[in-house]
Amino acid sequence: MTEALLYRLSQLTRRERTLLAVLLVVCLPLAAVFGLIVPLQEARRAAEAEVADARALRAWVETQAAALPPEAFRQAPQDAETAGTGPIGISGIEQTLVAAGLRPGIDRLANRRGGGIEIAFQPLRFDAFTGWLDAASRDWGYDIAALRVERAETPGHVTAELVLEPRR
Repeated sequence: MTEALLYRLSQLTRRERTLLAVLLVVCLPLAAVFGLIVPLQEARRAAEAEVADARALRAWVETQAAALPPEAFRQAPQDAETAGTGPIGISGIEQTLVAAGLRPGIDRLANRRGGGIEIAFQPLRFDAFTGWLDAASRDWGYDIAALRVERAETPGHVTAELVLEPRR
């Protein structure tokens, strides 16, 4: 193959070989810039934007939390009935969502391997979500393994994802 390439190059005139060499010297760096560097810069800008959004969300959540009375953060004591109960399961979680009026706003409600539950919410009112979470979470028999809350476009609304794992 290299012999065929060398033969073809030898068939070119000196001027054509010079133009080909200039073309390679100019195009290879441009290919590196547009093929590697520009996408990396765009990815960095996107990551910086996500960090800025996360910081803004954190500031917003902190201001929302500051507006709540201190007693809203006190842990309610568990009574003897709820302390020893096992996980209520996906249908029990769904019943608490229905009771809170949040069931229509669910994107995903699914069992996970190992007995956990995943819940993803469409945009919903922040106070409705936190009220449901505070009121129902003590009775579930699950611990919150992961919680992601993001500000939605509508003021006072958020999207949320929640992963629950059975209490041990």
